[in-house]
Amino acid sequence: QLGDVNFDGIINIVDLVTIVNMILGSTQIHNSADYNQDGVINIVDVVQIVSLILGNTDIDASIASLVKDGENLNLTADGYIGAIQLSLSHNLDFMINLSDDALISEYNTEGNTTKLILVEPYSDKIFSTSSDFIIDEIIVMNSNEIINVNQPYIFHLGQAYPNPFNPITNINFSIPNNDFVS
Repeated sequence: QLGDVNFDGIINIVDLVTIVNMILGSTQIHNSADYNQDGVINIVDVVQIVSLILGNTDIDASIASLVKDGENLNLTADGYIGAIQLSLSHNLDFMINLSDDALISEYNTEGNTTKLILVEPYSDKIFSTSSDFIIDEIIVMNSNEIINVNQPYIFHLGQAYPNPFNPITNINFSIPNNDFVS
C-alpha cells in the first residue's frame, strides 16, 4: 500500500517520520513512500499523507516569503503551510537550531550540505543560526500544491501599484543585503 513504508498495514505518523528520514537521506528509500506516484519522494508525498491522516480545514496559502531576521530564518504566508523542505550549503562548522514548533521537524547534515523538513509548522520560525549559508533548494507546499516563495537572498522587483502614473505609487522589492535604496 502506498504510504505504508513500514508495511504494518496502516498509514500513520510512523510512516511520515520514516518518509521524512528518507528525504533527508538517513533511511533507505522504498517505492511505497512515493504516495502520489510522480517518481520523486519529497514533501508532496508527506503533505498528502498528513492530509489523509488529519485532514485540513484551514485556508491554503497561495504565496510565502522567506524573511531573515537577525539569526532567524522565518517563513511568512497568507494561509496554511503543509510542509517546508530546504537544502542549504555552508561551511563545515555550520550550527543550526531547527524550530521544533511543527508536527515533524528534522534535519540531516552531511559535510557542507544540510537538508531540513518542517511538516505542519505552527509558527513562522524555520531555524536560527549565526553561521553563513546559501539556500540551494526550497519547496513549500500548502495542502494541495507547491507554492511560490519570495526569497530575500535574490533581487526581486515587484509591480508598481496602484498605478505608476498616480502621484504616489508603491513598489515591493527585496535585495540580498541590508543596504540603502533610492
